[in-house]
Amino acid sequence: KRKLWIKRLFGVSRFYGRQSRKLLDIGCGDGQFLCLAKENGWEVTGTELSSWSSKYIISMNGIEVYNDDILNITFKQDNFDVITMWHVIEHVKNPASIIDKIYSLLKQDGLFVIACPNVRNYLFQFIYLIIRRKRLKLFSINDRELHLFHFTETTLIELLKQSGFKI
Repeated sequence: KRKLWIKRLFGVSRFYGRQSRKLLDIGCGDGQFLCLAKENGWEVTGTELSSWSSKYIISMNGIEVYNDDILNITFKQDNFDVITMWHVIEHVKNPASIIDKIYSLLKQDGLFVIACPNVRNYLFQFIYLIIRRKRLKLFSINDRELHLFHFTETTLIELLKQSGFKI
């Protein structure tokens, strides 16, 4: 997993190479990405709904993590150079409100990096069918992490544009 985070941080750094490097990771999980960013000179903050994960990150790494929904946290507007959201948007109840909030928290020349599953990734669906011998379901009551929304490249771009983002 560390290789994945290194690759992602390299990509973020490549697109945002300025001196000021204040990063917010929404849904930071176990904090590996934040730790790596901190090791590489970023000033980092995270949000995480899991109280266990939040406490772990704070106690092990001294990183500021808010154990709450981003919509409930008060940050100064135009506060962050970079905001990342790795596979979170598909799990939230109100993606448009969260994207609006993110837009308000980014500095004027800031960068928002988002990753989520593409419901039209037919290659993945085919590989899933071959390996698991069953079709990929978009919803199951028994899912460990429910996907409340499904995005295509087009729908995600449209959501971002509605909040004012330039792609």
